[in-house]
Amino acid sequence: MFQELRELRMLRLEHDRGFGTASLFVVALEMASGELYVYLPPGNEDFTKLYGAQPCDTPVFGPDTLRLMSEEAHPAQPPQRVMAAHGKIIEHQRFDAPCAESLKREPDSEP
Repeated sequence: MFQELRELRMLRLEHDRGFGTASLFVVALEMASGELYVYLPPGNEDFTKLYGAQPCDTPVFGPDTLRLMSEEAHPAQPPQRVMAAHGKIIEHQRFDAPCAESLKREPDSEP
């Protein structure tokens, strides 16, 4: 699972320079089969063709059917994390294009 997500992130970093709400995607676990699925929102048609993804309906989450595992952002533009007064970390997605230096950096390198 982690290797496939890593490959997806690397493909996205290499082939997708769009930084809008379509840059977000969801990783979900189908409870009955134990299969993991990645759901890309509308606006990702070119990228889904590159990755070989199949179109599907919008996922419907339920505790016994489909569980949300994570919400991912574009790997070149990680969310901004802010600690609230009560100690909870709040994430805000940033949809402005990252600096050119971030885009040139290898996917595994640290900022």
